[in-house]
Amino acid sequence: METSGQSLLDFWAWSARKGLVPTSVANDLRAASKEVLSVEDNWQAIDIKSLDVDYLMVRFDNLRKFKFKPQSLSAYKSRFKKARKLYLAYLENPSGWHYPGVAKRKASKLAHAASNRHERSSQVEYELPVSALVQVAAAPDPTVQRLEFPIRAGAVARLELPADLTRDEANRLAAYLQLIVP
Repeated sequence: METSGQSLLDFWAWSARKGLVPTSVANDLRAASKEVLSVEDNWQAIDIKSLDVDYLMVRFDNLRKFKFKPQSLSAYKSRFKKARKLYLAYLENPSGWHYPGVAKRKASKLAHAASNRHERSSQVEYELPVSALVQVAAAPDPTVQRLEFPIRAGAVARLELPADLTRDEANRLAAYLQLIVP
């Protein structure tokens, strides 16, 4: 697979055209990648997989510090790193790749559909009530809660979660669990 600077930009344009990533996000990642890579000669041919990103960030700061505000420099660097990381992840597993924001929405829809099914059904065999979640011995760290959840006979999930877990974080965890099931 191609890991050149140009292929990185081409990927983000393609992913927007195919609807894999929101167009605005893909355009932001593409623009940031082009701006950061452009501090190098022949940036189109640079192998982004073996690129020394830390060194590139120093060069970008030094060469663009008078062109952009500090917050903009930071945003460009962050977006470039994200764009590179996600593109390399795509190259590793093209058929299983998805943009995290899109997956979150899909998982949220799945969780909502599952919730609706549960409400329509009086008793679903594999669903256990929330009361099945049991707190085990107190963790030495008071900011962590250790929980056990019986999934089925002989299978128990053990969780270590922040004691101040928010509803949004719990929803993200539920969405993640939906994604890992084939």
